Amino acid sequence: MLNKFKRRKILKLIFGILFLPIEKLFSNLMPQKDITFRKDLINKITRLPASGPWPTIDPFLFCVHHNDTYPSATKSFSPNASLTGRTLGNDFSNKDGWNMYHGETIPGFPKHPHRGFETLTIVEKGIIDHSDSLGARARYGDGDAQWLTAGDGINHSEMFPLLNQNGKNKLDFFQIWLNLPSYNKRVEPNFEMYWKDEIPKISDSSFGNKNSEVELVTGDYQDVSAPIAPKNSWANDKKNDVAVWIIRLNERGEFSIIDSRNTASALSIYATGLPAFVLHKIFTPIFFSKGDTKTPFRIAVFSMLANIILAISLIGHFEFLAPVLSTSISSWIMAFALYHKSKKLGFYFDWKLIKEIIIIFVSTIILSLVLILAQKEWFYLLTTNNFSLFYLIILISASSSIYFLTLWFFGILNKNK
Repeated sequence: MLNKFKRRKILKLIFGILFLPIEKLFSNLMPQKDITFRKDLINKITRLPASGPWPTIDPFLFCVHHNDTYPSATKSFSPNASLTGRTLGNDFSNKDGWNMYHGETIPGFPKHPHRGFETLTIVEKGIIDHSDSLGARARYGDGDAQWLTAGDGINHSEMFPLLNQNGKNKLDFFQIWLNLPSYNKRVEPNFEMYWKDEIPKISDSSFGNKNSEVELVTGDYQDVSAPIAPKNSWANDKKNDVAVWIIRLNERGEFSIIDSRNTASALSIYATGLPAFVLHKIFTPIFFSKGDTKTPFRIAVFSMLANIILAISLIGHFEFLAPVLSTSISSWIMAFALYHKSKKLGFYFDWKLIKEIIIIFVSTIILSLVLILAQKEWFYLLTTNNFSLFYLIILISASSSIYFLTLWFFGILNKNK
């Protein structure tokens, strides 16, 4: 039998091997062109704060996301709702899920100046009315984009007229501010529209699912080029490699990204209740062995009622996660109640059992850390179409090995101890 010193050396060696980046070990299996593009893209994806403006790198100044759900409209295109409680002219309160911004009757941004930079506005849903000191006028939205080069100076307005008088008016758009190079700070201002039919859309399966779509607002992707950026824009010079894409991931054609995140949140919460369900299977037979079937039944009924009450109480705040939370909490209530009652029948945890439970818990934490690291470092390899199953098998095998090796190292799997 190996002594503790040899165990420790073996375990360190195995951990060192398993923590090597898998992409370096198996990079020859992947198409190199695909790797370079996907790795550069995915490794730089960052979780952004809930509200902007979001930080960017030069020449991008910042990006803002407007996401408002307005009520039905009046005949004058304004919200058919009371404006009481809003600071008209400067309303960013998001009261009731929408803002008036600098507008007083119609939401939006009335006439204001810009100079020395440019803005790119991409509208997913809703309508924007543009007018400026150049005499340009445009109503655009629902997939259109607008590029405004302020240059030497321009006055313009962006108003959000509400057109639907019979239901809600959704407004969802991004606006990206780009700095102009010093030699173009004083160029003539310019306004250009990119209508949705002019913006290339490419179906692409290299993002890990078959129905992904890349929309090219500016820049190149594969052999497709977006509309040419305004002549004085930073993006007009190809060597600057400025690209703005909208990537829609349809999660293998079934789930949206939001669906996947919600499912992951629910499963994570369910996981906190799994140990309690296991304890039910440990404690319940104790009562059955004594011929007592009433006590577990009563505790189960009490737990079920607690589950229902908690779900109803939490639904307003946690929405679809409420029944998930209530199920996990009520399962722990039942586990503690069974344990409390079982002590009267002579059940107790001895120190040896508690020690083994602690070691198993530590092994699980180590396994979890490995999976978290894998998610961050190997996300690209686990989401490619060609080899995702191969790398998933490697990850499962490696993480399982680490789990059982940890148990072996601490002596849990040693039958002689």
